[in-house]
This record gives sequence, C-alpha cells and structure tokens, in this order.
Amino acid sequence: MKCPIKLAYCLAALNVMTILPLAAQAADFARLDTIGSARVSAPADMAIIHMTVQVSAPDAISAKSLSDDAVAKLIARLQQNGITRADIQSANLDLQPQYRFPEGKAAELTGYRASRAVSVMLRKLSQLDEVLNAGLNSGLNQVDQIEFTSSQMDKLKTQARAAAIADAQNKASALAKGFGTKLGPVWHIRYLTRQPVAPVMYASKARNDAVAESYQPSHINVADEVEVTYRLKP
Repeated sequence: MKCPIKLAYCLAALNVMTILPLAAQAADFARLDTIGSARVSAPADMAIIHMTVQVSAPDAISAKSLSDDAVAKLIARLQQNGITRADIQSANLDLQPQYRFPEGKAAELTGYRASRAVSVMLRKLSQLDEVLNAGLNSGLNQVDQIEFTSSQMDKLKTQARAAAIADAQNKASALAKGFGTKLGPVWHIRYLTRQPVAPVMYASKARNDAVAESYQPSHINVADEVEVTYRLKP
C-alpha cells in the first residue's frame, strides 16, 4: 500500500519540476508589454425603442385582452408607417394577481394586472416622434428605454480594432526608442473581450408626447483594446 502512495508523491513532484522550468523559461528574456486602445465615434442613425403597456382588470382574461388589444393597435400603426413586422418584438406577457390587505383580515383579490413589452427597431431616426406617439396613442403607457445604434456597426468595430492595434504598435516603438533598445518579434497577443459599443440611452416613465420632444441627436462610441508583448533585441 505504501508504494502506490510514494509513487503518487513522486509523480506530483515530477510534474512540479516539469512545470516550473517552463514558467521560468517563459519569463527568461527581455520583453516589453503594452496595451493598445482606441475609440471611434459616429452619429446614431438607428434606435431600438422599448415600450410597455400595463393594464388592470377585475379578471385575468380581461386584463390580458386589454394588453393584447393595445399591442395589436400599435403593430398595425407601425406597419402603416412602413415598419416591418420583423422589426417589432412583442411575444411576451406578464400577468399578476393584485391584492389589498385590510388590517386584521386576510388578503383580498382585487383583480389582475397584465404587462406586455414591445421593442421596435427603428431604421430611420426621423420616425422617432411618430413611433413614440403611435405607442402612446395605442395604449402603451410606459417608454422604458431608447437605445441608439448605427447601421455601420461592423465597420466601426473593424476601425476601432485596427486603431487599437496601431496604438499598441506606436506605444511599443516609442518606449523601445526612448530606452535605447529595439523591438523584436511579437511574443504574445491577448485580445481583451469587452463590450465594444457604448450606446447613448434615454430612459423615461413619461406618459405623453413630451417623450419625443426630449430626444436629442447623439453619437455612439465603439471601443476596443489589445495587449501585446514584444521580445526586445539584445
């Protein structure tokens, strides 16, 4: 029984002896670490509008029916304004019983509240006012968020990545020159996964046309970052 245990300890020790020299070897040369970052900005030309209808009724069926009617009216209005059904998301329903709690008595059911959320992809910002008005006039009584974005998002991401790479290269060259040495080949690249888009958002609980009037044209920012390690020449 002792031999297998000793063998296990020997194998573990051998593994440690094997790993440590590799780690030491990885750091056993002159190197320069740098981080390249970049941010590009562009005018927003699209938006995603998130709206909600909340209605109450004595029974669950009536509450659901009222919320469904409001969403159906909105979809019809939006389609009349040229917005395709594929750009409208509305497949959800939240139905909750409502109670009142008299002092010293059991809770009493007073009715049901139905909520449905609708998201609209707006490909023309010039339609923002009419979409908001269509929602409010159809019975949707809450504007949750307006998220601005760009139809050129893929292009902006590519530009930000290229600028981050150039920034890393420029920093490394300047540092090496400043310390009187020369850059060797790239030894390691680490691409930092991060949320590249910083959309400008607007949130409101407004229940009238003042929502549309509060809109201000905005820009979106796309950021990227990369870490690079260079070997330094002797």
